Amino acid sequence: MITLSSVKIIAMSAETDPISFWLAAAGRYPLLPPSQHLRLARIIQDPKASEAQRKRAIDKVVTHNLKLIPKIVKGFTKGVVSYSYGDIHTVDLLQQGVLGLRRAAEKYDPTLGYSFSTYATPWIKQSVSRYAYANLSPVRVPENTLREYFGAIKNKGSYTLAEGTATTKERVEACHLALYCNSLDIAVNDDGEKVNRHEAIASKVYRTPHSSISFEEIIAGAEITDEQKQLLWMRYMEGSSHHQICKETGRSNQFVRMHLKKALEAITNKQQIQ
Repeated sequence: MITLSSVKIIAMSAETDPISFWLAAAGRYPLLPPSQHLRLARIIQDPKASEAQRKRAIDKVVTHNLKLIPKIVKGFTKGVVSYSYGDIHTVDLLQQGVLGLRRAAEKYDPTLGYSFSTYATPWIKQSVSRYAYANLSPVRVPENTLREYFGAIKNKGSYTLAEGTATTKERVEACHLALYCNSLDIAVNDDGEKVNRHEAIASKVYRTPHSSISFEEIIAGAEITDEQKQLLWMRYMEGSSHHQICKETGRSNQFVRMHLKKALEAITNKQQIQ
């Protein structure tokens, strides 16, 4: 039987497209004939069936229908995930498809007259799309807004060409910015030291040799303590690392980081008021 972990290991260790390996592994389990689907569905829906019987029936339905997933996943990797900087892998989408397929197997009612593949497709799409849309960006964007954004790209080739009301255009443009933004908390190397991006940006601003604004002018009017002023001077004017500041002041690393952050926020608030 194909398990999620075995397919993930096969796909991730492969140099070829993981979808090809998924299809190769799933190909060992042909689609079930309608009569077997009907029999298994009756076992799954039977309240008198034991939990072990239901689990075996669900596993068999899922295993023999894994071929339904790659086509749906391929559409997302080509039309949605390719536009994103998000950390989304094809293997993750394939496994989300399995979860949707399993949910379809649990809910399938053959008396409705649909084939299982027809019934399962929306469940797979829903599971894959929800995972993809939730992980496309570090900023949480509503799913309906993401659908508008990718619909604009698909129909017009550019989000700037989205038609509709001004509100819709603003929403689509905001979605574009959210998808392609980078968090200020991302760790970067600043002069050989690993710091957060916002610390590196502040470091570059305060250290720039051609700045006509003095340190005293930058902090003037900001509600900061003398100790916070000293920490700012050591960090951004002298270029001391957090480790060096802790060693010289006798303060903990957490204390130094917290008060540097408060001081920078006070300076930012002062500038916004001005």
